[in-house]
Amino acid sequence: MSQLHPAEKIIAGMDSILKYDKAVFIEKLKLGDMPSDTARCDLEQLFGMTAYLREMPIDGLVEKDRATLD
Repeated sequence: MSQLHPAEKIIAGMDSILKYDKAVFIEKLKLGDMPSDTARCDLEQLFGMTAYLREMPIDGLVEKDRATLD
């Protein structure tokens, strides 16, 4: 089994975060399952930063590193 490149691990982690529906977490805040103000802010930042970073050309890092191994 080959090891994943660190950038591929990061991409997989971001994809796993972004697969969740942020609205479900916000609904739990409304129901009182989680402390609302701090948690809402943290969730908004987490999803926002993850979505922003996922748009970055991280895939190119993997290809660049692989090209140097040839």
